[in-house]
Amino acid sequence: AHQVDAAIFPASAFGGSAALSLAQTGATLIAVDDNSTKTQVSAASLGIKAIHVSSYLEAVGILACQRAGIGWQALRPTLPPLQALQQR
Repeated sequence: AHQVDAAIFPASAFGGSAALSLAQTGATLIAVDDNSTKTQVSAASLGIKAIHVSSYLEAVGILACQRAGIGWQALRPTLPPLQALQQR
């Protein structure tokens, strides 16, 4: 577990030994919401810090950003909603 610095799990499968062990090492844990499992143990319910993403493709993108030294948060900018223009 000490050689692993990141792992991807279904968002509802954080109760397994791999997730619990990696959470103690400081590894980056990514939770994929699109994949449901029979177990219903979220990272939040165990107090585990995880990055939530919609798909495995998004999870791989986060890993690629980390490897390249790019902050993945920059890919999720918070933009205010557009407001409709009023005709005069």
